[in-house]
Amino acid sequence: MASLMDVGEFIPEVDAEKNIDLLPVAFNACVINRVNKNGDVIDTSTALEICQSFINKPINIEHNRDKVVGVILSAGYSEFGSDKPLTEAELKDSKAPFNITLGGVIWKVVNNRLADIIEEASDPTSENYLRVSASWELGFNDYDLVILNEGEKNIENGEFITAEDQIEELKDKLQGFGGNGKTEDGRMVYRHVVANVVPLGIGLTENPAADVEGVAVKKDEKNLEKETGSANIEEHVEKTPKNAN
Repeated sequence: MASLMDVGEFIPEVDAEKNIDLLPVAFNACVINRVNKNGDVIDTSTALEICQSFINKPINIEHNRDKVVGVILSAGYSEFGSDKPLTEAELKDSKAPFNITLGGVIWKVVNNRLADIIEEASDPTSENYLRVSASWELGFNDYDLVILNEGEKNIENGEFITAEDQIEELKDKLQGFGGNGKTEDGRMVYRHVVANVVPLGIGLTENPAADVEGVAVKKDEKNLEKETGSANIEEHVEKTPKNAN
């Protein structure tokens, strides 16, 4: 994974010195054209359509919508593996993996201890470096299927299934429906999310479903008074199973 230095270019312009109750952050939310651990994927056309709709959506803890701790303020794209910023024009016809990268703020007054933990996880000298990441939340009303050889993740190398009868025949094998994600011949079957797709927000997690890692922060010399003692991530960022979306 690339350094958080490049992800930091997506941190929104917020006067953190004046607004000491805010922690500006940036993170990769998902990888496009590459299946995640939950067996889901979106392609380039869907990503370009929905990216800006992440703005103003909530940031929560471990996909618990009763624990909202911030808000998304900016959205863009970056290269998978390097986090180099990319434009929509550069991605228009791309079939290769790339990131949707978001920026926002964490509300310190809501959970100041969590803000401390996120800052610690962004420090390369900390044993907890990269321990906190972001995981997207989507709403959608339809999907196709994509079949890949075991071990393959990039959908450009897959077989797409769009016929309703074939989807009906294979859908019980999807992880989202309790299946093992495999076809009878041992290949992997994934849900290719299409049609009306709506970003619902981001969950901060220790186990992101996508191949993303870390949260970059913008630090300021003037901070709210911090509680003494070392923060324990396990106590403040609730764990979810590896398959959590």
